[in-house]
Amino acid sequence: MHNELYKPAIVIPAYQRAVALSELLHSINEANYPGSAHTLILSLDGGSGADVMQTAEDFNFHHGNKIVVRHDRNLGLKDHIYECCEYSKKYGSVIVLEDDLYVSPHYYSYSLESLEAYGKSERVAGISLYAQHFNETAQLPFEPMPSTWDAYFMRLASSWGQVFTHRQWQLFLEWKNLLTDDRTLALNKLPENIRKWPSSSWKKEFNLYLNQTERWISYPYKSFTTNRSHHQGRHMMGLESLFEVPVVQTSKKNHHFSFPPVKSAEIAYDTFMEACGQVVQRMTGFESENLELDLYGTKPMSVLREKKFVITSKKSGNPIKYYQHYRKPLEANLNHPSDGSNKKEIRILRLVKPKDIKSRKAVRWAYNILSVSMGQNRLLTRRFTFSHLFYFLWKKWRVLKG
Repeated sequence: MHNELYKPAIVIPAYQRAVALSELLHSINEANYPGSAHTLILSLDGGSGADVMQTAEDFNFHHGNKIVVRHDRNLGLKDHIYECCEYSKKYGSVIVLEDDLYVSPHYYSYSLESLEAYGKSERVAGISLYAQHFNETAQLPFEPMPSTWDAYFMRLASSWGQVFTHRQWQLFLEWKNLLTDDRTLALNKLPENIRKWPSSSWKKEFNLYLNQTERWISYPYKSFTTNRSHHQGRHMMGLESLFEVPVVQTSKKNHHFSFPPVKSAEIAYDTFMEACGQVVQRMTGFESENLELDLYGTKPMSVLREKKFVITSKKSGNPIKYYQHYRKPLEANLNHPSDGSNKKEIRILRLVKPKDIKSRKAVRWAYNILSVSMGQNRLLTRRFTFSHLFYFLWKKWRVLKG
């Protein structure tokens, strides 16, 4: 029996993708809902196609009340998302689903139980329904450290199915209203790919918020939404099914989920999708204030210099320890330090002091070794092709050297 404190409105910002919207609405109707009289809001941005408007008007929501909102002017994605999140004021909480998503039959139940777990937490800024499988910053697959819980924490905004209480959303708006124009120093601590996102990206702003306030997003291990990349959204051209993930499809309706305590944050990741939870302290023996993980080699030196030690795949000298890279997820290798005595061992992960790091960016050969080890299959990317070439030449050089 779910707590009646939360009954989030389902809000869908839609614009030009009628087929995608129709598929999303079908999956919403097929989902499980405790009780009845739920609210579905279809928010149509100004300039929405006639087929989108017709799809919205014709849809019959089987689980409660449908509201269609037509905006007179074009808000754009950022302001449209903000407008949709504002419904949390009226309904107490919202589930925001962009129109190119597809939901699991259990997405609403998972949302409710997540809200019960974290809805009043000052440290959780929101809840993701999407399970991350790809690290956009490192351009490599992502797999979180397994646990007995159904969720973990990450300091990374989610846009493919997000849940907010009114309080969570208000805290973000209060922070946003206090922002000054000079955000260069704070932005420099974000991943390079996120810094390059346009100012029209709400996720860029929210990621900055998460970093400055040290709040988390709760992420599920198993996904309750998926992005339908093949519908070719504005920012998804040419990516095919890169961000499409399996969603939970079991038929059991009364399943209950377990959520980790926020205080311990045992399994947690930063904005670079690098492990930073207490499990890292346990494996390495270092307190979090003394150690920075840069396993993918994507963190800027301004971040790495803030700690006494770094475990990195960047080119570096005077290594204190080496770590293997074969285990999954990547941070699982921190349980297996090496003194470097095995000369045949490929050693790309090194414990060093920041002053001994010699390259500012990830090196190609390290990226190539990680991509092969992690099952990377984006064979047509320029980065992957050149990395393979460097890897081939490096192996030839090692053979010739004997």
